[in-house]
Amino acid sequence: MVFPLFSGQVSPIVVDFGASTVKFLQVVGGGVPSLTAAAELPIPEDVRLEPAARDRYVADRLAAVLRSRPFRGRRVVFAPRAESVFIQHLQLTPAEGVDAGEQVRVQLLTKLGGSQADLVVRHWQVAECPRDGQVRHEHLGIAIPRDEVMRIVELFRRLRLQVVGVHDGVQSMVRAFDHLHRREGDQDRRTMYVDLGWSHTRVAIAHGTRLVFAKSIPMGGRHLASPSAAAEAVETTPEPETSIGARARDALRGRGPTASLSLAEDRRGRSQPAALGRPLEPAAPSLGSAEALEGLGHELAMCVRYYQSIFPDRPIERSIFVGGEARRTELCQSIARVLRLPAQLGDPIARLAGLDRSGLPAGPHPGWAVACGLCTAPVDL
Repeated sequence: MVFPLFSGQVSPIVVDFGASTVKFLQVVGGGVPSLTAAAELPIPEDVRLEPAARDRYVADRLAAVLRSRPFRGRRVVFAPRAESVFIQHLQLTPAEGVDAGEQVRVQLLTKLGGSQADLVVRHWQVAECPRDGQVRHEHLGIAIPRDEVMRIVELFRRLRLQVVGVHDGVQSMVRAFDHLHRREGDQDRRTMYVDLGWSHTRVAIAHGTRLVFAKSIPMGGRHLASPSAAAEAVETTPEPETSIGARARDALRGRGPTASLSLAEDRRGRSQPAALGRPLEPAAPSLGSAEALEGLGHELAMCVRYYQSIFPDRPIERSIFVGGEARRTELCQSIARVLRLPAQLGDPIARLAGLDRSGLPAGPHPGWAVACGLCTAPVDL
């Protein structure tokens, strides 16, 4: 069931396990949701790339962080780290008597190895695509290793907390902006979400609240700080100069056309929605970072091209940047130049009442999108 945040009803404690921080959030529902408690546990850089040391660091401090803020209850919903989640688009040929879910599971297992008991798999059909005279069904599959889920469940159990939901960060990120799509016609609004993290960049494209494309790119803030690290993170394939990939390279070097940006408005009062921050003006990156951004720009351009192959008549209308690294405005601006889409900084926590009492630093807070989405995620365990 979906946890309904009606007036006075408190959400579970939500925990977003990131590569550089772990975020904790709890809200109370109502006309304007109110923040009950929020906390953030930074992870030192010297343990971020050592899974065992990182897990010990978090486990040793988890209870103290929860005690430091007025969290209520013992129910927990969490999202595992991006590196633990496998996302794959699959095209299936429908056949009578063949279960699509089983087809997805088998293909994911073939790619990842292991047995069915090793993975927690979720999937859904996003479109019908004609290919070679046949109609194929485009599915989006998301898999999480079961041992990773159970390890975190056991961590909370030792703290006498009950895990009631486990969700990937991509769907949670999109869910954080569901409130922007409540009116007639909003379900056809095509939005590209770019979650810039420290270790990964997650991409989601949604029609209103419906996720139709997703990808996790193993490249983030730590790679973009060093051109050589960026080159090692993502292998790029040269493309003709007329391709989207070529336009990405030109834009990252400060050439090529830019997007004209529009400011989203709340149609009830012609005002800017609180969840959407300032528009991001496209800008050329500094020379030192241009080559480092090339790999990421190429990957994002490939995401757009794949989406366009599925939905050629439904172009993306806007982009929203979230994630901890989205605080680096110049990085978002450089990517906006590649995408050539109206772009804004996402800040879904800004719409919560009580933010001024939370103890969080002054905004914006684009890194809290996944946590905000978890607050209204299904309670399915």
